[in-house]
Amino acid sequence: MNKTAAITISHSRASIHDKITKGMGEKTLANISVPVRVIYLTMMHLLEGYEHLAEQFETVTEKLDEAIPPWPRDFYMESFNVRREASFNLRLLRHFRTLIESLMKGRLPVPFTEEERQLLDTIYDRTVGAE
Repeated sequence: MNKTAAITISHSRASIHDKITKGMGEKTLANISVPVRVIYLTMMHLLEGYEHLAEQFETVTEKLDEAIPPWPRDFYMESFNVRREASFNLRLLRHFRTLIESLMKGRLPVPFTEEERQLLDTIYDRTVGAE
């Protein structure tokens, strides 16, 4: 046993444990401390999910934009659902961005090297892009 463990809690089966386990051995993260590696890999997993949702939202909104009036009744319901889901996901993404900002600014008791801060900065930039 390597005395390194990460606990994940989820309402359903999640692939995050496998992703963290696989990512722990990445050569690009060799100089990163174990706690920061776990944080980074977890944040990347979440970010990729948010980016996927943003891509789906763009696809659906493009389809709605191309619709020509008069719109069928289900158009309004679909528009409402897209807006509601987008609003919900935007709130989650803003919370995620705030968490990353807190990590980068040292508001949490996890010390970071400059290289580790650069990794978090990359996540932050991608988060702003998805937002």
